[in-house]
Amino acid sequence: MSRINFESTKITLMNLLHFVREMRDKIVNGDGESEPVQWVDIEGKPTSFAPSSHTHTVSEITGLEDRLTSIEQRLEALENVEE
Repeated sequence: MSRINFESTKITLMNLLHFVREMRDKIVNGDGESEPVQWVDIEGKPTSFAPSSHTHTVSEITGLEDRLTSIEQRLEALENVEE
């Protein structure tokens, strides 16, 4: 079984995500050459994946705009209820 060595590559969260998705696709699509890699077989793994400060626009988060609109509409409806 092949081993993956991360020591020689700077790992970022995006790099790791890309790698995981690529490996998932290979496993799911069955390229005929790959075997599932066991976590214990990966050498030089980082001990943590520290988050970095960043932002996202509302449009980059699936479903968020619709959810916020729904919440806003419900709050407006509550404000208009006569007591």
